[in-house]
Amino acid sequence: MSNTTGANAVKSTDCELFMSILLTPLLQYAPAIADIIAAQLFHVLSYVT
Repeated sequence: MSNTTGANAVKSTDCELFMSILLTPLLQYAPAIADIIAAQLFHVLSYVT
């Protein structure tokens, strides 16, 4: 019984660790990506008009 709970606890912490590692770069790069998208849209709009 304690083995299964221990394995589940390790599994959940591994999942949380993986998600935090995965999300940290996305949160860091999100403003830059938003700026790039806005610049591209502005460029396209200025080119069209």
